[in-house]
Amino acid sequence: MSARLGLFSLLLTSLSAAATPPTFEAQRFAESPTLDGRLDDVAWTAIAEDVSFSERKPALRAIPPVATGLRVGYDDEALWFAVRCDDVPGGVTARTLTRDSFEIFSDDALSVKLDVFRDNRTTLGFVTNPLGAQLDYQAIEDGKFRAELDLVWDVAVSRRDDGWTLEMRIPFRSLGIDPARLPAVMGLNLSRDHARRNATYDWSLMPPPYSPIAASLYGNLVGLGTGEAGTGVAFSVTPFTTLGIRAEGDGGPADGTANAGVDARLTVGTGTRATVTINTDFAQADVDDQVVNLDRFGLFLPEKRDFFLTDVELFEVGRREVTQPLYTRRLGLRQGKAVSVLGGLKVASRPLPGLRFGLLQVTTRPGPGTPWTSSTAARIEALGEKDSQWTVGGLLTHRQGDDANDFNVVFGLDGAYRGPLPLLIEAAVYGSLTGSGALAPDGATGGLASALGRDEPAPAATFRALYRGALVRPSLDYAWLEPGFRADLGFVRRTGVQTVDAQVDVEPRLGTAGLEKVTITTAASVVLPTDASELQDWTARAEAALLWDAGYRIALGGGYREETVRDAFTVGDGTRIDPGVYGGAFGTLSLSSPGTKSVYASLDAEGRAYFGGWLVGGTGAIAWKPVEQARFELAAEYRRGLMGDEPDFDAVVFNGRLALGFTRSLGLDLYGGTALLDDQASVSARLRFGYLPGSDLFLVYQLDLDTAGETRVALQSLLAKLTLRWDPL
Repeated sequence: MSARLGLFSLLLTSLSAAATPPTFEAQRFAESPTLDGRLDDVAWTAIAEDVSFSERKPALRAIPPVATGLRVGYDDEALWFAVRCDDVPGGVTARTLTRDSFEIFSDDALSVKLDVFRDNRTTLGFVTNPLGAQLDYQAIEDGKFRAELDLVWDVAVSRRDDGWTLEMRIPFRSLGIDPARLPAVMGLNLSRDHARRNATYDWSLMPPPYSPIAASLYGNLVGLGTGEAGTGVAFSVTPFTTLGIRAEGDGGPADGTANAGVDARLTVGTGTRATVTINTDFAQADVDDQVVNLDRFGLFLPEKRDFFLTDVELFEVGRREVTQPLYTRRLGLRQGKAVSVLGGLKVASRPLPGLRFGLLQVTTRPGPGTPWTSSTAARIEALGEKDSQWTVGGLLTHRQGDDANDFNVVFGLDGAYRGPLPLLIEAAVYGSLTGSGALAPDGATGGLASALGRDEPAPAATFRALYRGALVRPSLDYAWLEPGFRADLGFVRRTGVQTVDAQVDVEPRLGTAGLEKVTITTAASVVLPTDASELQDWTARAEAALLWDAGYRIALGGGYREETVRDAFTVGDGTRIDPGVYGGAFGTLSLSSPGTKSVYASLDAEGRAYFGGWLVGGTGAIAWKPVEQARFELAAEYRRGLMGDEPDFDAVVFNGRLALGFTRSLGLDLYGGTALLDDQASVSARLRFGYLPGSDLFLVYQLDLDTAGETRVALQSLLAKLTLRWDPL
C-alpha cells in the first residue's frame, strides 16, 4: 500500500514543476561588513536569517538533519552573501584548494547561483568550500555548463567546531549590471553539498530530473532596486605580453617568440557589454585530453578559451554535440591546430525588456592551407515575460575567405517553450549557402555528404520534446538535414539524413535498503535518407541503473544496432571498413564509487558488434586526493578490434593529471597523455599565479611527441604570459 502511495505521489509531482519559489529581500548595509567569514558584524546580525533549505538527495524533499542559514545584503558596489553551514563535530570535509576545479563539488561546498536578468535560462555560479577555494561558472538552461569563466569576486571562510561559515562579495560590475540601477528582482538559489552524507540541500528545491542549474526553478532576490534601465559606464582593459621559445621537430632550432595584445571590456548601463580582443593569445587555456575516434563522424571537444566563453549563453543554439550552427572551436582552430587570431569583437545587449542581441566577429591570419578568414555570428532573441516561458530567436553565421567565392552562410529561426507543466519543446529551421570556392570542409561541419558549393540554400530542421516528470520522462528528438547543408562555423554530426530518437526514463526513488533510486531507460533511434526511401540505421537499447544513498552506482545495459556504411573508411593502422550493412548486439557495464571519498574510481566495460567484427574493452579512471594541496587523476581506455579478415587493432589512450594548489592564488597543473592508435603523445605544465584580482602570471610548457616507430619530438615550447587588469571606469 505504501509503495502504491509513493508512486501516486510521484505522479502528482510530475504535474507540477516546483512549489512556489522562495523570496529573500536583500538589505542595504549602513556600513559594509569586514570580509573575514565570521558573520559577527553588526551588518549581518541586523538581517533575519533564512534556514528553509530542502534536501535534494538522497531523500528528495526531506528536512536536512543539519541547518543552513542564508543572509543577503548589498552596498554601493557589491552583492554580499553570508551563509552558516552547521555540521557535527569533525564532520566537515575539504580537500580542494585549486581554483576552478570541479573537485570542489566532492567537498563540503556552497554554491550561489544568480539569474541576474531573471530570464529563467542563464546562471552565473559562484562556489566555495571550507578552504576558501573558488570556482565560477556560466550555465545555460538546464545543462550547458562552462567552468572556464573567470570573474572578479571575493570570499572568506571560517571553520568552527560544529561547521563552517562564509562571506561572499560579488561586485555588481562582475554581474554585468549598473550599481546605480539595480534590477528589481534576480533569480537566486543556493545549494549546499554535504560530503559526509553524500547529500545536497537547496534553498529553492531543484527536483530531478531538472538539473542543478535550471534557472526557471530559482527563487527570487528582491529589495535591490527599481529595475530602471542603467546608465552607468564601466570599462576594464587587460593588456598582456608573452615571451618564450619554441622548437619544431626532433633537434630542430629553438626560436624565440614574443607577443603582446590587449583584451578590453565595456559595460553600458545594465545588460549591454562589448568585449574586444586584439592580437589574441590563448596559451593559458587547458589542453585537450588525448582521444581516439573509432566512429565515422567528427569528435566534439569543449570550448576552453575565455573570450569565446563570455556571454556564450546568447549564442548557444541547437542540439549540443549533434547540430549546432555555431561551435566556437571553429574560430582560431582548424583541424585541431591553432590559427593566429588578429582580433575579435563580441557584443551582448538587452536594448528592450524581453529582447536580446548578440554579435561575434573574429578575424584570423593566414596559415598553412588557411587563408585570411573573417567569421561573424549575429543573434537576436525575444523572451516571454516571466511566467510565459517561451523564446523565439534568429541566428546568422558567415565565414568569408580572401576569395570572393570562399564563403559559407547559415541562417535560421528557432523557438522554445517551457510550459507550466514540466514540458520542454524546442524547434529550429536552418538554411546554408556555400560558395563554389569554399575550401574542403573541416570535420563535422556538414558530415560526409556535404557539398562544396550550391546555387540554392540547403535546408535543415530540428525538433525536440521532453516531459520532465519525477517518475516518467519520455523524450523525442527529430532532425532533417539536406545533403548540401554545411555550417563552417558550426558542428553538424551528419547530413543527408532524417534522424528520430525516442527515449523513456522511469525513475522510482525507493528510499529503502540504502537505495536512493533506480533508473530504467528504454530507447530507440532510426536514421533514414532525406527522401525516407529506406531504413539506413536503427538502434534499440535498454539500461537499468542503481544509485545508493552513499553514492555508489552500477548500471547494466544492452541492445542491438544495425547501420549502413556508404563510403569505405579506415581505422587504426589501415583496418578497412567496406561499404555494406552491419548489425549486431552490444552490452555495457558501468561501476562507480562516490566522489566524496579521498580515493574514488569508475569502470565502464563494453562489447559490441563492430562493422563485421567485434569491439571489446572499456575505460577506467581513478582519482586520489591525499592532501588539500594535491589531486591526482588517471584515466585509461582500451579497446580491441577483432576484425576477422581485416587486421585487428588496439586502441589505447592514457590521460593523467596532477593538480597542485599551493595557495588559493598559486597553482600548478601537470598533464600527460597518449593515444597509441594515433601515434601521438603530449606533456604539459601550467603554473598560474593570480597576483591581483583579474591579473595573472602564467608559465606554460608544452611537449608533443610523434610515437610512430621511434619516438621523436614534434613540438616543444616554453612560454611566459603576464596579464594586468586595469579598471579606469
